[in-house]
Amino acid sequence: MSTSKASSVRADVSAIGAIAATVMAQAVARAVVQAESLTEHQLPARRDCVKR
Repeated sequence: MSTSKASSVRADVSAIGAIAATVMAQAVARAVVQAESLTEHQLPARRDCVKR
């Protein structure tokens, strides 16, 4: 779709936007969960604050 070579394909812009928002939210959540603390700057990560 981005190359305009599939001119017969119609995309619902709202659906694409909703999918993009979901994918971005999942990526941010994964980044927060997997982040490591920055001890040199005294910044804890989520894993340091959540009891397992």
